[in-house]
Amino acid sequence: MADPQLPSQPSALQSSCSPQTVKLVASQDANVYVLISERSYLSGVSVRLDPAGFTEGAITLELHPVDGDGAQPLRTATVNIATLEAGEVEHLYWEPVENSKGRSFFLRATLSPKGEETAVPSTRMLLDAKLIHSQPDGYDSLPQAVLYSPVSQCNLNCTHCISRPTRATLRLASQRTWDAIWQVTRGKKFVHLAMDYSGDILFSERRYPGTLAKIIALDATFRIDTHANSLDDDIIDQLLVSRMHEINFSIDSMDPEVYRRIRRGSIPLPEVLAKIEHFMSRKRAARKEVHTIISFVLMRSNATTIKPALAFARENGIDYVNVVPMLAFTEDMLDEIFVWDKDAFAALHDELTTEAARLGVALAIHPPVKRWREAKGDIHGPCEIPFATAAITANGDVMACCMPGTVIGNLNEKSLPAIWNGPEFAAFRKRVNSPDPPAPCRNCGVGLALVRNNRKAYAPVHYGVAGR
Repeated sequence: MADPQLPSQPSALQSSCSPQTVKLVASQDANVYVLISERSYLSGVSVRLDPAGFTEGAITLELHPVDGDGAQPLRTATVNIATLEAGEVEHLYWEPVENSKGRSFFLRATLSPKGEETAVPSTRMLLDAKLIHSQPDGYDSLPQAVLYSPVSQCNLNCTHCISRPTRATLRLASQRTWDAIWQVTRGKKFVHLAMDYSGDILFSERRYPGTLAKIIALDATFRIDTHANSLDDDIIDQLLVSRMHEINFSIDSMDPEVYRRIRRGSIPLPEVLAKIEHFMSRKRAARKEVHTIISFVLMRSNATTIKPALAFARENGIDYVNVVPMLAFTEDMLDEIFVWDKDAFAALHDELTTEAARLGVALAIHPPVKRWREAKGDIHGPCEIPFATAAITANGDVMACCMPGTVIGNLNEKSLPAIWNGPEFAAFRKRVNSPDPPAPCRNCGVGLALVRNNRKAYAPVHYGVAGR
């Protein structure tokens, strides 16, 4: 698999918090916000809170409709002060308010320190607030982006791969599946196609010639995640005249021996890097406008081997270096979760960001965790993926996202519109940003749904599908 930890989604579709947020300037209560709900099924709120120096107790948030009498809150949520981390966003969920679209609400925060029965007089605790929604319908009648795997096969067997379940049996996408992909790419609001989830699309072209040509013939904007083993001149020729807007070279280590142990079955690392250098040279010569990334899934075994990628990116004009924390989908990978070592990760973060600044290289890496949450229960951030995107695998499965356990339907049994607009997908969407999310979403480690200081998010083998 090309990049098992970071499936691409359109950045414009990734925030599920309403942008229509206005502070109630006229109120004397510093802990009141007015929020306008742009969608129905208002299901929660993302807030930044300051407990005003208190270390124990709770902050209660009350949601009131502006057009109501204000006596009784429509919804409430409580935050344990002991779990708060300065500057972090708290995501709170309640049963959806179905008829919320276009309505105005005010959110009030009150603080009750431990041992006190009455709320503390108003202090500035509610620093920011944005709404969360979980409506049953997608944003359009078809997905606006698709993560597509036309072949369920890869020439590598990477230790950290998320897509092992989809590669258990070799499958090639049926004509019906290809027709569905063609249909969705014709949509007026379609953003882009992303490859690949269950194998490397360039290897698929090697094994089954014409696969890449069929992608290009869709005449849709697309991005590729690739391990670059098959990035040869004939394939580069096709890519440089296509509508590819982004390519991610998923490498995982700049040390040849560590790379060989992680990227099982790969050609030697120097040969892979030479292919990337050659692609970048040809891209410049062709003046092709395409965004380029070199990415690393951060593990304990490769943490000290990433730094040379910054100089490599600068030398070859790669747009940025991406470092994402590993998610353990199998028991044997639990010891590889590097971010659980808070001090070691903070030191690495400082080293990489300092070097990136010195070289003038763009680096994307999670900020270090200051304090791990020890609270019981599940924690997840709001997600917009199932409202805008779908993952489609070679056997015809339509998934709500890349996480295992999110299959909604199969294209060999139903059409894509029937699945996308059907009752199963609607039921999934209604739960995803709610107090009772589907099992794979409860401690999600992907994208904006990741709560960085939630230990569980990095071990779905225990706290994802396998843990429920």
